[in-house]
Amino acid sequence: NKASHIGLYVKRKTSSIGHPKVSEALIVASYRHKSVKRMRREKQKPKPSYLRTSNVTVSEKENQTDYLQNPANLDHDHKLHMVDEDGVSYTKVISEDGSLQTPRRDAVLKACVVTSGIFAVFGLTIRQVSHITSEGGLTFPDCTKTMPYDFEWSQAEMIVALVVLISACRQMLLIFWPEFAKSSEVANRQVLGSLDIWDYAVVSFLPGICEELLFRGALLPLIGLDWKAVMIVGITFGALHLGGGRKSAFALWASFVGIIYGFSAVFSSSLIVPMAAHSLNNLIGGLLWRYFDPKENRNVVDS
Repeated sequence: NKASHIGLYVKRKTSSIGHPKVSEALIVASYRHKSVKRMRREKQKPKPSYLRTSNVTVSEKENQTDYLQNPANLDHDHKLHMVDEDGVSYTKVISEDGSLQTPRRDAVLKACVVTSGIFAVFGLTIRQVSHITSEGGLTFPDCTKTMPYDFEWSQAEMIVALVVLISACRQMLLIFWPEFAKSSEVANRQVLGSLDIWDYAVVSFLPGICEELLFRGALLPLIGLDWKAVMIVGITFGALHLGGGRKSAFALWASFVGIIYGFSAVFSSSLIVPMAAHSLNNLIGGLLWRYFDPKENRNVVDS
């Protein structure tokens, strides 16, 4: 008697049915039915595509990229799941024609305005409540008096010094700290990749002013104008810069500059100094990335 192997099981062509051809037909039909059901289940499952950039040659990487950029090979969300050389996964959105894209201009500007608006509302609310409470006779720090909007032209020198110091430190870290360079590149692509040159002023000054309004204009005077409060607020500021592809290196850098902005606010007794320094540093960093980084390292899309 001949045997037919299907999977791990052995089934003979003869059975109680009697006729070997009939038995064989039933076995084949059952096998095909199971295969069709299995194929349907596989089609219903999302099929994420991964591109690992380490331990592959240039040609292999190009072949993988060509395959993954084909929309037919992507998952149902049209997302390409990437894995960088450190083994950290992240996701890039794929357009309908299969090209890699950064967030669109309108989405970036909307997110910037909404986030900055939230910071501004919290900052202004804390400052106003502290002022009303203090005027009511309670022993509560008045943030509007301890950290006013006063500005003197002599403080312009401090602003220039802060901009030069922070910009120089950032450029040095981009050269000598690879993890920080990667985090900065991811952040710049997400925020700046699709923007026009005039949009840089919006995404530089709006967050710079609103973030300082909350952290150095409200939280810092509320906790106290000493080095401990400066450290606490600065570290909190840095921790909020985690996520979205930005790693711990970027958060450490944000904590460092947050501490510097805190000391500048305390020494100058003016909220304008950290606001101006923060905004100008944002603008300079964005312009340096736009005009001095290789264009092939960016995914710029039309708005």
